[in-house]
Amino acid sequence: MGKFGIATLAALLALSIAPIAVAQTSTIASAGYWKAFGGRSNDGTPVCGMSASGKGLFFSIKLYKNDDR
Repeated sequence: MGKFGIATLAALLALSIAPIAVAQTSTIASAGYWKAFGGRSNDGTPVCGMSASGKGLFFSIKLYKNDDR
């Protein structure tokens, strides 16, 4: 097995044992380029925020529960 085969095998193995992200958010409202969303982050923390995208640009702000301390 050449260097490429070993690297490919190592990458596939790393991906197979990587944790799977389970973040679940949904769009609450949208207006123009803007979207408001809410849900839970990968670790289950409640999160909400707003994002805007268009013309190849993206901007987002998020607020996590208890992150204001």
